[in-house]
Amino acid sequence: MKERIVTALSMLIIAGLVGLGVWRDYTAKPGKNYSPADKAAMTSCLAEKGLAGISHLENALVGCTLVVHDGQASDADKAAAYRTRALGKLSLSTDAEGVALKSAVDDITAGIALSPADAWRYYYLRGAVAFRMDPDGTCTGTAFADFSEAIKLNPAGTDSPNSYAMRGECKAANKDYLGAAADTGIAADLDPLNEYAYRSGQAKDLLRGKAVAEVLDLWKQYAARAPGDVAVHRSYYKALLKSNQPSTAADVCTTVLEKSPAAGEWLYLRGQAYEKAGEKDKAMADYAALVELGKPTQAKSDKDEDLTDAEYETLYASRNAQRALEDLSTRGLHNRGRQ
Repeated sequence: MKERIVTALSMLIIAGLVGLGVWRDYTAKPGKNYSPADKAAMTSCLAEKGLAGISHLENALVGCTLVVHDGQASDADKAAAYRTRALGKLSLSTDAEGVALKSAVDDITAGIALSPADAWRYYYLRGAVAFRMDPDGTCTGTAFADFSEAIKLNPAGTDSPNSYAMRGECKAANKDYLGAAADTGIAADLDPLNEYAYRSGQAKDLLRGKAVAEVLDLWKQYAARAPGDVAVHRSYYKALLKSNQPSTAADVCTTVLEKSPAAGEWLYLRGQAYEKAGEKDKAMADYAALVELGKPTQAKSDKDEDLTDAEYETLYASRNAQRALEDLSTRGLHNRGRQ
């Protein structure tokens, strides 16, 4: 669980450096006793895309420190500088004692006071850092409150899906699995580009909360909305098998195969579902069809010819089908021998 949060925070450190505000050209400010290098660093701190590499980042952090202490800088500029400096500390930090993390929290807190209209960004970031600092990931510190405040201030904004998802992680850590599923579900609603990842987390929490029927309904509705999304159908298939509904799982495979008849993996999965449903003849028919489908690819492999990713998948599935077919045939012979 915590790995997912740390990954999200790492992505935030990279992506969050973009869009901090418009370019403030400090080289044009008269009457300041800054060197040209300092002015360039201050400009870099507040540049929309001024933190592309480590060398630029270190230079920008120097500039951010100058900005936050500049008596003529606006509150908006100072807030942006605090946030950029906090992100930079997180990115460059290697200390195991959490000194840089605590210092980053101080910068973010200062940014909240200076930028109330944009405070939700800072609450979200501070919550993510607080979660990272929590040794057991139970959100006993300020993380939960900060995520909740970010959601309250901006319930459907840019970072809102992450705020909901992270608050869901906090709830799951404290065994409020259904509450976690609710938050992760909202994140999925708000972020279609990452919906599958969020739905997967939602389904996991529902299962941990013993809400099996809700998991099936989640994947059923999602599969209906995304008929071409193989990953969604695969998750629905697995949920059906876990719920002992192999016949319906086989129907899911048929739906995919109707769109992609040469999808060898789904012939194998349908064969597995038929086996669990006790429909041996149908299972053997699917395995046999898959073995035939894999013969041209096997011939290429035997000649050491290069295979595409799709061909590798077909070859792997056909070999599994061959083993399954042999196993079913062997079991059939054993059963006849007992009669």
